[in-house]
Amino acid sequence: MGQEKIVITNRRNQKSFLKGTLLGQKGQLAVEYVLMVVAAVTVATLIVTALVSRSTDEPGLVIQVWQNIVNAIGNDNAAEP
Repeated sequence: MGQEKIVITNRRNQKSFLKGTLLGQKGQLAVEYVLMVVAAVTVATLIVTALVSRSTDEPGLVIQVWQNIVNAIGNDNAAEP
């Protein structure tokens, strides 16, 4: 006669295993969410720094354009023919 495998399952162990698996998935979801938030904040910080930096050596793009507009208004070219 062949060897037969007898499998005894415990419903309590099955439920706790499934619960642990679901908790593991929720934990992974939380970690992924935190990583996405960190990445989004990092990208936003880089964009804001590049656009509105008030450094005198390298002003941001918005600051440069605004300064050009102020200079154009200050030149008062309307008086010229």
